[in-house]
Amino acid sequence: MAKITTGQSFNSGDQVTSTKLNNIIGTASLDSGSVTGTTLNLTNGQLKVATNGITGNELKSDASVDANRAVGTNHIKDSAITTSKLNDGSVTDAKLSLTGITAGTYNTPTITVNNQGRITGLTAASASNFYFQSTLQNLINQSNVTSNITATSIDISTYVSAATTALGSTPTVAILTLFATVSTSPTGTASNILKVGKDSSFTNYGVVEARNDGGSRNDGANTASPTSMVFVPIGGTANNETLHYKVDISGGYDRRVRIDLNGFAL
Repeated sequence: MAKITTGQSFNSGDQVTSTKLNNIIGTASLDSGSVTGTTLNLTNGQLKVATNGITGNELKSDASVDANRAVGTNHIKDSAITTSKLNDGSVTDAKLSLTGITAGTYNTPTITVNNQGRITGLTAASASNFYFQSTLQNLINQSNVTSNITATSIDISTYVSAATTALGSTPTVAILTLFATVSTSPTGTASNILKVGKDSSFTNYGVVEARNDGGSRNDGANTASPTSMVFVPIGGTANNETLHYKVDISGGYDRRVRIDLNGFAL
């Protein structure tokens, strides 16, 4: 089958001229048999690229050399890439624009999310106002107290430092449990007063009092053993923090005092 229809045909005896020779090619047209596949169309004897005729087979590809690939950035229209064109998990963190959020761990934060579901605001929540020891910490445990104890300091710097780290700022109040005992005969009167304060002047302090008031009975010893939870102001100095305590006794016997640290508050 012919591929080209010539623009000039000759019969026997025809004169050959330059015009006729030029017409062989100059006015020739392609035949339908000259086109194979679907890439090109033949229209009025002329070749044209068919609508959607360019497929991946016609584009140059290269498995490893990016410069050899046919399609570049400027070949892609704006907003032309849709979600379905992206493989699941193909967009990595490095491809995402920064949101301005500082990377890190946030405890109970306030989170702002935009319409696309991205976190655009993150603020750490205010620290809890309270910090409690994982186990009750005994500061003082004295038995057989036989005389008054004048103002004595207790170093709690280590505990305040741990609380400061947990709370985000230095606490101003110590949460304590105070315990005191005193025994006396049925007709005797006795007291055992334990005070704990911020300083040796005991301007602000917590107190517990064990007290027995005598009577007329004669049936053995009586014992008072009260416990009190108190909130005592502290100086708010994380690395140099002390409490002060003192004991005032009157009468009786078998006196005991104990101070336990529960935790702290801002």
